Amino acid sequence: MRVDGVRIATIQGQKRITNKQLSAKSGVSECQISQIRNGRTTRALTAARLAAALDVPLSEILKEGEDK
Repeated sequence: MRVDGVRIATIQGQKRITNKQLSAKSGVSECQISQIRNGRTTRALTAARLAAALDVPLSEILKEGEDK
């Protein structure tokens, strides 16, 4: 699943959430968050955990054209 890393970074900035805080809230490692933000694909469950931790719908962090 392709997650929009720029969108995640933007949301984190708006909500003032660090990678460490996002990791603690989502259960996704800081290393994996960094990789996702840099364009690496991820499983749907991981994307859903990140969206929930950021308090946004999953569709908000998916790349354009991804199945929602």
